[in-house]
Amino acid sequence: MRNSSVQSLYQYLSNIYAPVLFGEQGEQSMKKDNQLRELVMSLKAGLQKTLRKGGLSMAHTEFNQDEFRGILSPLDEIEAWIEVEREGIASQGNEKLRAKAELINKHFEKAAKPLNDMETMDLGQVSAMVDSIQDALDGIWQDPNIHPVYPQARMEHFFKVTTRVLGARVEREFKQTDIWQTSFSNVRLKLNECMKIFRGWKDRCNELTREFWRSQRTQHKWQGKPFYDNYLENIIIRMTSIFELRSQHDELLRLLTPEE
Repeated sequence: MRNSSVQSLYQYLSNIYAPVLFGEQGEQSMKKDNQLRELVMSLKAGLQKTLRKGGLSMAHTEFNQDEFRGILSPLDEIEAWIEVEREGIASQGNEKLRAKAELINKHFEKAAKPLNDMETMDLGQVSAMVDSIQDALDGIWQDPNIHPVYPQARMEHFFKVTTRVLGARVEREFKQTDIWQTSFSNVRLKLNECMKIFRGWKDRCNELTREFWRSQRTQHKWQGKPFYDNYLENIIIRMTSIFELRSQHDELLRLLTPEE
């Protein structure tokens, strides 16, 4: 509540009330009450839209590109700019902002579908998706027609939420496969693919913020240190540690008898 009443209400609705009302336990009792379901989902969608626009109170109606606490995933960011373009066309109230959103959306098109389909992709496709995200972000950052320029703090936030979405995707992968009990020959490929995803994303972030966006040819320059995400670093360390432990265990099984 100290930060935002809207954000708090959205979190309570998403994480507590909606699961209780419409989850497995409440599904039977609420199944017939479609009107309540529609009202709750409508409220949830409205709150989420307000947060994507940067609003921290119900009185806030204008888009604020410097406020992004409501952006919890890369798809939230993409949807926020789609809404700005759509509402701008309807109202024509802020032609410059609408035109900026239109340009940003053209670049985001490269990444929108892969991000939306990520849940159904195999790990190899997720790894390839990282390149699509890099191309989209590089286009947005260096497009000379985007005024004012895309904020650096917002871009850093996009990097972070993308890392967390990738982390959640890999975590779900290993809920299906026991990383410790499954034979190493079966889990080795998945571990390698997961490390490829995270190391590839780290490399792309470094290329953009350490090299491409610091170039003399770039008008919109990255300021300060290159992007660093402690969460991403810890994921890579953890995946490497798991791979080494399983490798050593597999080698010991080859060298020693079952009793030993």
